[in-house]
Amino acid sequence: MVIRMTNTEAPKRIFFLDEVRGFCVLCMVLYHALGILDRFFGNATAAALWKPLSYLQPLYVFAFVVICGICCRFSHSNRARGIKLACLSVAITVITVPVFHAVNITGAEDKFGILHCLATCILLYTIIERPLKKLRPERAAGVCLLLFLLSALLFPRVVTGGAGLNVLSFLGLHTADYQSADYMPLLPWGFAFFFGTFLSNYLTEDRLPQWMYQNQVRLFSFVGRHALPIYLVHAPLLCFLFAIYYHYA
Repeated sequence: MVIRMTNTEAPKRIFFLDEVRGFCVLCMVLYHALGILDRFFGNATAAALWKPLSYLQPLYVFAFVVICGICCRFSHSNRARGIKLACLSVAITVITVPVFHAVNITGAEDKFGILHCLATCILLYTIIERPLKKLRPERAAGVCLLLFLLSALLFPRVVTGGAGLNVLSFLGLHTADYQSADYMPLLPWGFAFFFGTFLSNYLTEDRLPQWMYQNQVRLFSFVGRHALPIYLVHAPLLCFLFAIYYHYA
């Protein structure tokens, strides 16, 4: 993640953010790998490992989303980023829904996952960026964090009624039979994203320790800088590799 200083200074990368994002991505890959091994290949060891990791999932997802919000403040064009992610998220839905229905696999479709959520948040940020900058960042960040916790703990998820109510699934409201393999509704995750946008006000050179600008763990940093392509290819690649392994094992 690059933070811009003045017009005369070179951009300064905060490697620590890249490394945290990379660590989160690797946790996601491991989580999905264990889930695929459990669900599609019946691996008992993977099932046993997947359950405790599922309790940690909200923590690294929260960190990833917050960092995405932080990066919004320093992006060259949030509109371009948002449109790109929106197109990719729609493509994922268009591909996964009919494909998995055709092979009679339920619950593996990606209807409103992390890319859908981030694309929506980024585009929303481009619309309300100017009034957001007028708010006091410390108060706004506190409010966003509080709303995240309240909506995560108290907001009702499952609602009764017809399947037409699933049109509100992007907010977190859905019927009991709604399924999405990767599900990241705006409530609560939108508040985590905007918490990051306000937190970014404090990420200046004179406020961060120097070690955060140094590349400490190169693997994490590399993965963090290539999070999007890794996210796009990891699930089908894992399925392909596991299928080959179990076919010849």
